[in-house]
Amino acid sequence: MNLSNPTAVIVDAYSSASYFPKAFEKKGYDCVHIQSSDEVLKVFEESFHINEFVANYIYRGDLEEITRSLKNYSVLCVIAGCECGVELADAISESLNLKSNGTRLSEARRNKHKMAEALKAASLPTPKNFKTASWSKLMDWKREESVDYPIVLKPLKSAGSDSVRICKNESELKDAFYNIAGKRNILGLVNDEVFAQSFLKGSEFIVNSVSMNGKMYVVAILKGKKIFLEGIGYIYDREIMMKRRGDKQDALISMHEKVINALNINHGPAHGEYMLTDDGPVMIEVAARIAGGVNPKGNDESVGYNQMDLTVDSYVDEKHFELMTKKDYELKKQFYDIELNALCEGIVGDTEGFLQKISQLPSYSSAHLKVSTGSKVSKTIDLVSSLCNVILVHDDKTVIKKDYEELLSFSKELVR
Repeated sequence: MNLSNPTAVIVDAYSSASYFPKAFEKKGYDCVHIQSSDEVLKVFEESFHINEFVANYIYRGDLEEITRSLKNYSVLCVIAGCECGVELADAISESLNLKSNGTRLSEARRNKHKMAEALKAASLPTPKNFKTASWSKLMDWKREESVDYPIVLKPLKSAGSDSVRICKNESELKDAFYNIAGKRNILGLVNDEVFAQSFLKGSEFIVNSVSMNGKMYVVAILKGKKIFLEGIGYIYDREIMMKRRGDKQDALISMHEKVINALNINHGPAHGEYMLTDDGPVMIEVAARIAGGVNPKGNDESVGYNQMDLTVDSYVDEKHFELMTKKDYELKKQFYDIELNALCEGIVGDTEGFLQKISQLPSYSSAHLKVSTGSKVSKTIDLVSSLCNVILVHDDKTVIKKDYEELLSFSKELVR
């Protein structure tokens, strides 16, 4: 190990962020990893590849200790890998006087209530929202603000649609509230309060971007398709890449730019979720990190580049970033990002045979199977409990739609 080598620091390089070391290696950079907690959370264990880093440090509440450790390296950037690393990456990058979104609005980039407050301060539309640890206060808010059902409840600081519930009546609302309040979420944090939002009617879209020195570039606009589960709400089904230009796209991008400006996301990636309502786009939430759970190669095959590589360029190769972002992205191939769900509780069958079958589909690009042969699974209720993420890419819309239908039938056979 050569300590003089240019080095990138990744905080919590889990899920999609596990691809960062190889992306930086292509640019001649070593990677140091920092865990924001003593143990790697169970939900991320499989995606953490410690051997791809020259060192791993564990943050135990002492920022000075971490920054002292990093002075042994030629650190040129600090990036949050996934949601739980955002605030620590902001603090370290600011402390080392590197490119940083800073700590002033760091919590607003993680805490959903503070995020909504930051948007209100910027005169941007938000759903009615409220945070509380009290069931009676939640009901007071509903009455005083004349909030109709359905009402959305979620943890203030989690990820992966963890415990998000769409409640159609008081009974469902109460069950959802007590399922969240005081419980530990998938990021290992206790939900001291519950976040409530009025329900937005419209179509859901995702905007993924990368910013460099305050200049934002959009790498993907996707239309979300979800499945409604009684008593739960909507779970992920698929996301479909859209052309870059169009009335809807222009409105979404305009709102996304205003949102990330309101949250001071001037450097690096952002993953925004929006509802396109009759009155225009409204932010559901945004994250200051790359899109989770996705192999970046699918975006490459569809539009020619991906959020991961552009994020690397935005920190360490500004000339290449400028070159790659001179023009809007062009939809060269159709792209589906699919979550295969367990529609019932059961036992997982032959995963090797399943992967072999789906890899023969004409549009197959990649798959991330989350379960193993013989394991017991519950019915999917969120992103974390889905069976498999599959990326399909193809020139022909008819082919990709047919392969999607085949995938659904294969997934039904996987769990018995």
